Amino acid sequence: MKKLTRLCTCLILIVGCVSQPIPAWLDKGFDDLERYKSFALIGDDRKASLYFQNVLEEISKSGDLDILAKVYLTRCAVETALLLPARDEEYVKIAAVQSSAGTKAYHDFLTGPSHSLDPSGLPDPYRKVIEVARQGTLSEMNHVVAGIDDPLSRLIAAGWLVRQGKYDEGLLNTAIETASSRGWKRALLVYLERLQSLYESRMDTEQADLLRKRMEILRR
Repeated sequence: MKKLTRLCTCLILIVGCVSQPIPAWLDKGFDDLERYKSFALIGDDRKASLYFQNVLEEISKSGDLDILAKVYLTRCAVETALLLPARDEEYVKIAAVQSSAGTKAYHDFLTGPSHSLDPSGLPDPYRKVIEVARQGTLSEMNHVVAGIDDPLSRLIAAGWLVRQGKYDEGLLNTAIETASSRGWKRALLVYLERLQSLYESRMDTEQADLLRKRMEILRR
């Protein structure tokens, strides 16, 4: 149904255009989901939680389990971008009742290791990330991630690679630059901390100390 595509585009999984009037519940759900993502990425958990609950209330009015599943996967994706454990319990409950190939592929991507994934059901940027994670160099991984146009998708891909343990200074700096350019303070601090840990593991105390001081200033 074309009238559903505005919400679905912001759910990362599919891209479409709106050619018919959007029901009020769908329009409000879209706006609240955008606010959820913004507040989660800047670090305002109270407002992020409020808007996420608003989204659930609006989408539940339709009884559309496919859209509801995508809402929960959007939360998993944001948590991946923030290097947090992806909370997929609600999605799993929905998938046990109704599931689609697209949502299953995206869920597997967000929660599974690269070697067990079937990338065919994913959008092209994530397919490329999986392919390079399996057989590419760290430099090639960073190149693929840096080439993703959408900032949040870029950060999700970076977070996924970090979870796989496949990252270096270049990838972390890509994530830092992405978060900084969007004003996503929480995400910025998450990747600065990870870069600091990387420098510490290399015994590069000078760079680690500079990052520590930078974060102290940002947290004031």
